[in-house]
Amino acid sequence: MAELGPLWHASFRKETMDLLVKLWPALNDAGRDELSTVLLAGPPEGQMGHVDPEERRKSSDRRMYDRLIVLDRLGEPPLPERLAARLAEIRTTYPEWRALPDERAHFGSWMEMRWGPDSNYSVDDLAAKDDEALLDTLRNDYNEREGLLDAWKQLATAQPQRAFTLLASLAQAQDNGSADVWEHALWGLRESENTGETGRKLLGLLADLPHDLFNKADVTRGAADLLEARSRAIATEGEPEHFWRLFDRALDAAANEPTLDQKDNNGNLAPIDWVSVAVNRSLGRIATAFMNALFARRPLVGAGIPEDLRARLDRLMAPAETNHRTARVIGASRISYLFAIDPEWAGRTLVPCFGWTNEEEAISMWQGYAWQARIDPQLWSALKPSFIPLFKPARLARLGSWGRNIAQSLMLIGVAFGIDEFRREEARDAIRAMPEEMRGQAATWIASYMTAEGSGEQQQGNEPIGGDADARWRDRIAPWLKRVWPPEPALRSSHVSAQFALAAIATEKLFPEAVETIKPLVAPTRSYEVLHLLNASKHPENHPRAVCILLDAVLLQDRMVLFEDQLRSVVTRIGAADPTLADDNVYRRWTTFVRSANPLTDHSV
Repeated sequence: MAELGPLWHASFRKETMDLLVKLWPALNDAGRDELSTVLLAGPPEGQMGHVDPEERRKSSDRRMYDRLIVLDRLGEPPLPERLAARLAEIRTTYPEWRALPDERAHFGSWMEMRWGPDSNYSVDDLAAKDDEALLDTLRNDYNEREGLLDAWKQLATAQPQRAFTLLASLAQAQDNGSADVWEHALWGLRESENTGETGRKLLGLLADLPHDLFNKADVTRGAADLLEARSRAIATEGEPEHFWRLFDRALDAAANEPTLDQKDNNGNLAPIDWVSVAVNRSLGRIATAFMNALFARRPLVGAGIPEDLRARLDRLMAPAETNHRTARVIGASRISYLFAIDPEWAGRTLVPCFGWTNEEEAISMWQGYAWQARIDPQLWSALKPSFIPLFKPARLARLGSWGRNIAQSLMLIGVAFGIDEFRREEARDAIRAMPEEMRGQAATWIASYMTAEGSGEQQQGNEPIGGDADARWRDRIAPWLKRVWPPEPALRSSHVSAQFALAAIATEKLFPEAVETIKPLVAPTRSYEVLHLLNASKHPENHPRAVCILLDAVLLQDRMVLFEDQLRSVVTRIGAADPTLADDNVYRRWTTFVRSANPLTDHSV
């Protein structure tokens, strides 16, 4: 180590840092002791000549800090006691100093593209301020306010204990700070690991805030957000102290949340995705926190809502209150659980909201149900009167992407609960009312039911899948399709056709019957998946004539369906399995089509 200049020179910083992290673990104890002595000596005096005398000590300490940090982060081997003590001393002297994470700490400067609001302060700028100066900035600086608050949120995430201390100071001060300061701090604390003592104190701090401050929308929203975050840990950590006290207060404050404006810019009624609204508004977050806390207690089926929570749940759902709709949407998404625990309460409080006396209320509840759609025979009996009226084109359009689960619920009920659950024409009309994409999603459920492993596996809802594929087709799918699926050509689509073909291919001995069942319901497609699974099956050998019929029903004679010789393989296999097909007009059309793809060389069929 005769030449120590490069160790400390800024021009060689990156190379020095890289060398240190590689060299440190490779040295023996004597080598690390020698390097420690060099590091503790600091930069040579001659190398500091260009630095102002008053800044030399600080500059020397900073260079030493940067090098000790990268060694300390290695973990193994740990810093010797004298290096660790020197690093602790520097941190005490300069508490505002922060090293960049990972390899970025090896560079003297680091430039990144920044996304987000403009700001006069970085997180490090705020961290470097003492508490009094930081609170003054948060209270009074409104220049580039959004960026300041974003940095404050990040600081709260990185230093939750300090953020809590600052909030506690604000709570006790005459000037409690603006609501946006509280909201962004709570957002940051939500993302931090502030469980245990800090988390308990934070819930208590919020529960005791002055009324005027707590009832500001930003603070209420932050409290609701924090409640939801803390509720997710209850199952493993238990209900934290002050949780329900803060819940009660937040519920009272959020009850004044303005009703959602349903008008567009032209004054017309605008459709609303109530699930998105619910998960983003205070009452929805509070309702989610309640559900998490309730189910963390693992209530038994039929045991009823716990006595200490029943009044809270009544206040939360409040069917007569329009502005509690977001809470009821969350309740609708958990209706299967709530009904299992307390059918009397759910039947009295939530089930009537699914009815159509109030159109917007019913749409919001069915959206909520569809979000996490689960149903069993008991719940179905309660919801049945309101279910079929949902299948009107205008109402289904209001479901948006949640319509997928409603379509699949219709299939589940008819297939798993029994085809007699619907009258034939009402089920057909329900399918007719679906937009094309939704019918395709219903057909997808049929295919999934047929291809699932028959070992008690759960499909949507609580109905296990039993029996082999042939039994499922014979006992459930075929009777349902024959009874209710509309045969009109206008309702046949590529998606539906492909899914029904996949369901048929899943059968074994009953494949010919399955093909005959779906034939009136399908139209030709360009489905690679159908051809791929057909080629992977044993049907071309076991049921060659039925395969020929299926090809003609569901595949277009288009060059796009050749799919890397898979079609040629299927046609060749069915011809070899049944030579009498050579006189079949359908088979001859397919052999002619396959040969036409490469007329000069193709002699395989």
